[in-house]
Amino acid sequence: MINSTERSDILVFNCYLCHVRYLLTCYVYSTKIGEISDISKCFENFVSQALGVLTRIYAAELRKLYKSRRFY
Repeated sequence: MINSTERSDILVFNCYLCHVRYLLTCYVYSTKIGEISDISKCFENFVSQALGVLTRIYAAELRKLYKSRRFY
């Protein structure tokens, strides 16, 4: 079960990742790479998948941290 503190930490981290994704996408579209649509779409998909993995890792670490705190 995810408690409210853990849920809010995950939400804050997801907001941070969304901002990072937006900035990276804007950067790519402002460069010459952005002119080549296949490469920019591939990059955008890669960034989305990488940030999704980071979110799952962060959520798992938070769960582990909160579980270890409950037993003390």
